Amino acid sequence: MVELYKNSLVLIFPSLYEGFGIPILEAQGFGCPLVTSNVSAMPEVAGDGAIIVEPLSAEEIEKAFYRLENEDTREMIDKGYENLERFSWKKASEETLRVLIEVGDRK
Repeated sequence: MVELYKNSLVLIFPSLYEGFGIPILEAQGFGCPLVTSNVSAMPEVAGDGAIIVEPLSAEEIEKAFYRLENEDTREMIDKGYENLERFSWKKASEETLRVLIEVGDRK
């Protein structure tokens, strides 16, 4: 998977439903430009580091391809890297530990 993300021109992820969106974060972590859906958790997970499209609209997906071919993607990639900071495993584990301690203190 690492080689696929590193060598891809873009991840097109027009999912109709996604529980969280791990592929979005994986792509951003490898500096892969991203096009994803405007449904479920995708826009929130992708943040500003993606082009957001209606997943059933071939026209919107085509326009996203055009943008990626004709615009500099460096800013999107940089925003993707910044976005990862919101979802680090370290942050998730610290927040989980905090909740477990709070629940334990209530007993």
